Amino acid sequence: MAVNSELLARVNFPLYCVRMLSDTHFLVGGGGGGANTGVANGVEIFCLKHDGEDCTAELVTKYDTGKDSVMSCCSFRQGLKTFVAVGAEEKVKLLELRMKLKRSSDEGEVVSRTNSFSEGGLAGRGRHSSVRQRRRSSCVDTHPLDVNPLGGEGSPRPSPTTAEVLEDPFPPSDVPPSEGTRGRPRSTSVGSSLRKPSPPPSKDDKKVVYDVTPGLSTVTDFSHKDPYQKVVGCDPSPKPTWLVTGGADGHLRKWNVSDLEKVWDVEAHTKEIDDVDVSDDGERIVTVIKDEIARVWCVETGKKLAEITFRPDPQVKYLFKRAKFAPIPDRKSDSNACFLISGHNPIGKSSLPAYIAQWNGVTFDARKRVKFNETISALATSPDGTFVAVGSMFTGSVAVYVAFSLQQVQLVKNTHKSFVTGLAFVPRAMTYLTGPYEASVVSISVDNAIKVVHVKERRSVTVGLATTVSLLALVGTFVGLRLAERSGVFLVN
Repeated sequence: MAVNSELLARVNFPLYCVRMLSDTHFLVGGGGGGANTGVANGVEIFCLKHDGEDCTAELVTKYDTGKDSVMSCCSFRQGLKTFVAVGAEEKVKLLELRMKLKRSSDEGEVVSRTNSFSEGGLAGRGRHSSVRQRRRSSCVDTHPLDVNPLGGEGSPRPSPTTAEVLEDPFPPSDVPPSEGTRGRPRSTSVGSSLRKPSPPPSKDDKKVVYDVTPGLSTVTDFSHKDPYQKVVGCDPSPKPTWLVTGGADGHLRKWNVSDLEKVWDVEAHTKEIDDVDVSDDGERIVTVIKDEIARVWCVETGKKLAEITFRPDPQVKYLFKRAKFAPIPDRKSDSNACFLISGHNPIGKSSLPAYIAQWNGVTFDARKRVKFNETISALATSPDGTFVAVGSMFTGSVAVYVAFSLQQVQLVKNTHKSFVTGLAFVPRAMTYLTGPYEASVVSISVDNAIKVVHVKERRSVTVGLATTVSLLALVGTFVGLRLAERSGVFLVN
């Protein structure tokens, strides 16, 4: 039975960021901050599942980040390993994720945890050795590499002796990615080829879990008052080498992922940077602050490429809230062609609608805009550029639009009890895990709930079907005329 939204899971801390790690696994992060509130800080990794009736998410890994709340994150792959760059106070910190196989019949919670995250991860450049695991012998290590390239030198990692070393237990569809997909999971068409939901696992089934190890960290924001790194974006290429950060001091900085050494530093804005996104080709960065102007930067040099202004009404000032690049689906003439989708809220006039705007992602000319009758708090684009999801501030609602036309195809009011803080689309190839839908988007909030909003399959008329109907209509007309002539309806003088 088709539904509009479902509760995937609940956590015990407010959530601020969500990221798809693979086709079936996603990460959420958040926390209560450094104050002694009793609210935890950390990240949790879930696996999407379908029991034949409902879509759910199973917790596979928990990681405590100490006194640092995780406010932003991005992820990238290097070989068989996944790295997550998280924003923690004034720093960016790298987490190394290693996938393992664990039998469903094994007892004990799946936990990878360390208390050194808030103290800077690895001291110097060495590997941290206090990661705690339960029933390690029941897991198959899928990454027998001896040295962590992002964690520096350390004791060699012993190869497992109790089990056979396997290939990547869950080979992601984003390695290598198709051209211009920002390293995100590739999508495939769904509909008639929709697979049935996966059956519940047997006791002997294995599931993918993650070991989490803290890697390098460095200070990325140097504001004199309350330094705070707010956003981070990663190199979308198949072999990522850099990431970018923005925060309270208004500077946009590029860093090498191998050693977190700074590549360039530009004073992008005079206010704190609220959002940053990287184009699919890895050549442009867009930055957003609480103003009516957004700016686009060259990834290679840090030079400003464009300045975008949104003024639909000269009597009202609209601020940029979010801006995300979206590849143009089925692009053929220009592999770098894309949209820029932005969300805008009016200043001081909550009775006025917000706007969702579409821009040319290369020239940044305005293309179209539509009204959104609530205040925007979050925005995300699907990996294939087909859809845009928007979260609201006051009602916790989630809406989904077609990126090309900005036509609304779904609106689930009161999805959350508080404002939506993050959205992430599930790759369309994985709809056998979410149900008979054209798209599904994971949503999070400070209400501690993780939900999924579904978009029903849109009815469309293909060229073949239209041709068939036209031919049948012509044949029917011809046969009708012939029968009418024979019955004498038409008299010839």
